[in-house]
This record gives sequence, C-alpha cells and structure tokens, in this order.
Amino acid sequence: MVKGVRKQDFWVYDTYPCSKFSISVESIKVIIENEILYQALDMLSGKRLEIILLSYFVELTDKEIGKIMSIPKSSVQYNRNVALQQMRKMMEEYTKE
Repeated sequence: MVKGVRKQDFWVYDTYPCSKFSISVESIKVIIENEILYQALDMLSGKRLEIILLSYFVELTDKEIGKIMSIPKSSVQYNRNVALQQMRKMMEEYTKE
C-alpha cells in the first residue's frame, strides 16, 4: 500500500441502469423495474392482471374496477386475492432458487 493512501480511497460506487420491463392490458401500460415482480405479473391471466394493475398501479377502488370490467365488486376482491396468492407463491419459489 502506498504511504498516505487509505484502502477505502480505491473503492468505487457505480450505478447501472436497471432493466425495465413493460406490461400492459388494454390501455394500461406499466413499467416495472423488478424482474421478479414482472415475472409474477406476467404469469397472471388477463382478467387478474388487469385487476392487479388497476388496484395497485392505477389505484382504483374495487367498485370502480367492477364498473370498468362489468363484474361485481366481490368478483374483483376474489380475483385480486387469488392473483396475489399466485404471485406470492411464484415469488417465493423464485427466491428459493
């Protein structure tokens, strides 16, 4: 080591652009920066994906989503819960590997 130079003077902090993934349903397009989340969303059926996007990315209420999709509020709740369970299972399996 050179006299007067500390080891930490050689450390470099680099930032690299994150890969971005796009997922869309109808007129909703969402950019996702987390690959695991993208994979979990990508495996959902169209109806459940749309409900998740409208719930969490567009931030609509179950009543508003039901009106848009012409389904009862209870169906929105049920399909969102099933979708979240599917996503959780997939993400847990992915992180175990």
